[in-house]
Amino acid sequence: MVDKSEDYANLRRLIEAVESDSHLSVSNHIRQISRVRKQLTRESLSTVLTSRELVEALEGKDVPRLTDVDLFQGLLVQVYLLDNGLLAEGLALSRALVAYIRAANSRKLDAVAARVFFYFAQFAERLGKLQDIRSDLLQAQRTATLRHDSLSLATLITLILRAYLLENDIAGADRFIAKTTFPQTAPNAVIARYLYYLARVRAIQLDYSSANDHLTNAIRKVDLGQSTLGFLQAAHKLDVVVQLLIGDIPEKQSLQVEQLEKALRPYAALVDAVRRGDLIAYQNVQTEHAADFKRDGTATLISRLRTNVLKTGIRGISLSYNRISLRDICLKLGLASEESTEYVVSKAIRENIISAKLDHERAELLSSPPEDLYATDAPQQGFHERIKFCLELRNESVRAMRYTEDLGRKQIQDIEDERRRLEESFGDLDDDVVDMDDLP
Repeated sequence: MVDKSEDYANLRRLIEAVESDSHLSVSNHIRQISRVRKQLTRESLSTVLTSRELVEALEGKDVPRLTDVDLFQGLLVQVYLLDNGLLAEGLALSRALVAYIRAANSRKLDAVAARVFFYFAQFAERLGKLQDIRSDLLQAQRTATLRHDSLSLATLITLILRAYLLENDIAGADRFIAKTTFPQTAPNAVIARYLYYLARVRAIQLDYSSANDHLTNAIRKVDLGQSTLGFLQAAHKLDVVVQLLIGDIPEKQSLQVEQLEKALRPYAALVDAVRRGDLIAYQNVQTEHAADFKRDGTATLISRLRTNVLKTGIRGISLSYNRISLRDICLKLGLASEESTEYVVSKAIRENIISAKLDHERAELLSSPPEDLYATDAPQQGFHERIKFCLELRNESVRAMRYTEDLGRKQIQDIEDERRRLEESFGDLDDDVVDMDDLP
């Protein structure tokens, strides 16, 4: 039987520890919420909360305004309300906490404020009221910019982008991206989310190369674990589709990662159909897994793959036959008529997808000898992409190694001592400031 007094002691110790003067120590304490999350009950919180207003919010009473309140305690109440499905009460409390953050100006609690904004958006999204809080998020984003609160700013930018994408407002998302500067000092978890949302916007805008770069960086910044599994599944699904739209075929081993293989099965079937240039197989996969693709938000992008399937099929036919009739191409590709086949083949020749000539009188495709790849600039482009990737990786590694400029050795030692004390009390610290499994 679990000793409730021990649970209360853990919560009290965590709440008291947040009163530390160190900004970085507060960030470490926030990471402990996942450790005590199961201990957050109505009884335990009623016992340890010191704010009468938060106790009233815990009991479901309306709290239009908070005055003198411990923001970290409010965050614990938010987590409790979210875990227990009390969404309306959570949204009301979140509005009050956001108003309190705007009125106060404490740099020490920037990390707490970022989490409060995150759960504020969670409540609104699950209630279907994201559009109602967009003005609140935009106002908070402007305030965070003026206060140079990089953590809250990064969190708010990702939340606003997510709101635009859920409402399919791609033009609004693009304007917002153009007018904001994402802080590079944000935690990897928040940067990964931002890159993922940025990739979705760029993919819909047909900028597949940029989308692929953003997705590659986002996946590289996140370690595979239980709390990041959902994000990595979503990122890999979008990455597979973007690679196919570029004209690349994803590596087979990337689709066979143990924790991701089941979720990527529909996309593995899609890759196989595109790789073979089989239009009928592609249409079958699209029909069979339509519900999965719609749920993942990739149905629109997958519908654009028809042209790529045809191009792959025509390229294979061109390499296999020196001379072939349009009628045979029509049957192999499963097109409706010879006229549409002639149009597709002509377009492939004009775009240099195949090296061939079209004999309109005999309705035949005459393939030319294959071009020597090493006589082109393709190898040079390949080396350029590899060098660019390595340089970006090196620059990000250097940035990750830097300490805050005004952080002295004594402060660093104090932080390390505090970290060791926390590990002894609660266990190892999580790597990310924001739990990725909180997203629906």
